Amino acid sequence: MTARSEQLTSLALAIVLAIGAGVIWGVIVGFSFSTISAIVFSHDVNEQLTFLHDGTPVIQSYLGADYTARTYRTLEGKPVDVEDIDLRCGDFLSGPQDTRKRFADLTWERRIAPLRDDYYGRENWYFIHDGQLRGHAYFVSYDKAAKARTGYMGRNGFRPDEPPLEDQFSINGRRMSKSGFPAAILNLYNGSNDVRGKCLLADDGLWRIDMKKRSVAVLRKDSTSVSAVMSYKPRTNLKLDGGIATILLRTPDRVLVLDMDGKEIEAYRLPAELRDSDLQWIPLPDGKALVQTTQPETELFWINTAAVSCDANTSSCRSHTSNGRP
Repeated sequence: MTARSEQLTSLALAIVLAIGAGVIWGVIVGFSFSTISAIVFSHDVNEQLTFLHDGTPVIQSYLGADYTARTYRTLEGKPVDVEDIDLRCGDFLSGPQDTRKRFADLTWERRIAPLRDDYYGRENWYFIHDGQLRGHAYFVSYDKAAKARTGYMGRNGFRPDEPPLEDQFSINGRRMSKSGFPAAILNLYNGSNDVRGKCLLADDGLWRIDMKKRSVAVLRKDSTSVSAVMSYKPRTNLKLDGGIATILLRTPDRVLVLDMDGKEIEAYRLPAELRDSDLQWIPLPDGKALVQTTQPETELFWINTAAVSCDANTSSCRSHTSNGRP
């Protein structure tokens, strides 16, 4: 072996040893950092506000990442025994769109949404939005086996070709940019949690989309709607009876409770300080609701129904509102 070959071999060996040592030191440093972080942060107290089924707010606490060792106390600091079955979450109702901000083009994740609620059906449906500020949208279906397009749905129902612009749903791009999947669509469930179809909140109102029946229907005409969500109205105790399936529809100054056919059951007048905020809405028995807002800080409001007596013949309601803070 020549001297030059020996030099190259030694250089290669030195490089390999250096890389190996670097990897080992990297593993040691990374492991040490993870261990130290786990020790340091294991003593951090994590707290969040949650709610019981009767609407009582409680503070949940646990150390570090040990989520299994949770404790609960009331807002006054009194410890309470709580199990997972005792807890409930609010329904998220987004606030009005901020029109002061420049509209950014929607990403593909916001523009196209798969609607896979019929696993045993022969079609897959997709929601398509053009991504524009003054946007439009439609639905398209594909045969699962043939991988071929089978049709579309627009404002006038099912059709074999792509709906022209006048037959598409008008949906402002800002509505699509809010958090959600996407923000304009909500699932409709019956009491056994089977999907009954979709609701689409368009610029001109609330629409029901039934993929199985290939049908489209207007549930409520309203150009002022802000947001909507599927909810359950408790009879007495939501933990025990599951509640009645409803739709919460938010307008600039109210939250309306609708049945699955779009008929108004109740209405709540929002106090002025809540009208620009995102809300967590918790329906309670006897025409009451608990509302949480985190903008600019967490506040709780108890609101009485603004429609406790309705005329079934005229669908008119007498309104009387009250609200309060804890």
